[in-house]
Amino acid sequence: MRVRTVECARRVFGARRQRRRSFMEEGVRAAIVPRLSQPVQLGHFVLVVAVTVGGAVWTLSQALADLRGELQEFRIETRLEIQDTRLEIQDARLEIQDARIETRDLITDLRKELRAEIAEVRSDLSGQIGSLRGELANRR
Repeated sequence: MRVRTVECARRVFGARRQRRRSFMEEGVRAAIVPRLSQPVQLGHFVLVVAVTVGGAVWTLSQALADLRGELQEFRIETRLEIQDTRLEIQDARLEIQDARIETRDLITDLRKELRAEIAEVRSDLSGQIGSLRGELANRR
């Protein structure tokens, strides 16, 4: 981004600098060459210099305005990217929380099923043990 701005500034300044040089050279020639002694020509020269300086100031202010605009655009883009990243992080946290809840529910369900099976096996074993004791008592 900075490289693009620098290249743009060089292009703008280079073209305007060339125009200013031509304008100033023509103004100097017009002001100095024909009549050096006339004060009107000196005023013309001062006017040319003032216009040239004004053009340089205007060019710099335009370049500065362009840079401010690009900086503002960069700030906005950065804020949006940060906001998107925060939303993605928040979504990931919610997914992790959902996964934890699902895992807890599965574990709870498995514990219930396991307890039910253990109780069933105990009752079956108690019945078998009772019947075996009865048979053993009958044999004695």
